[in-house]
Amino acid sequence: MRVRKLQKWKQGRPSLGRPEDSRPGRALGTNQTFERPMVAWLVLCLCLFVTFVTWQVSLSEVQARARERFQRNVEQVTRGIRARIQAYEQVLKGAAGLFAASEKVQREEWRRYYSTLEIDEQFPDCARSDM
Repeated sequence: MRVRKLQKWKQGRPSLGRPEDSRPGRALGTNQTFERPMVAWLVLCLCLFVTFVTWQVSLSEVQARARERFQRNVEQVTRGIRARIQAYEQVLKGAAGLFAASEKVQREEWRRYYSTLEIDEQFPDCARSDM
């Protein structure tokens, strides 16, 4: 009984065609040889396109972050420079006030003023005035 069922099954099964039709890249039972390679090329092109788009997006994000970091650094340096210039300006205004308050500033008055400001400690990069 089993043998008959197996024989019937073999007879009802479609033929696979000639052995040369079973080579890779050929659809069984047809003469279309480029069907599978075209799909492979299409998948390759699609993957390359997705890779390119992803690369461009990540590149633009990296550049945007670099611009933001640079801008933050510029703002920080600018704030530091402005603060230093304002401090120097206050020292100069104080010196101007000393000269305005006194008819004639004596050397000893200037030395006391200068030592009180502690310019050498507060502003080490400021040009030293030997008075």
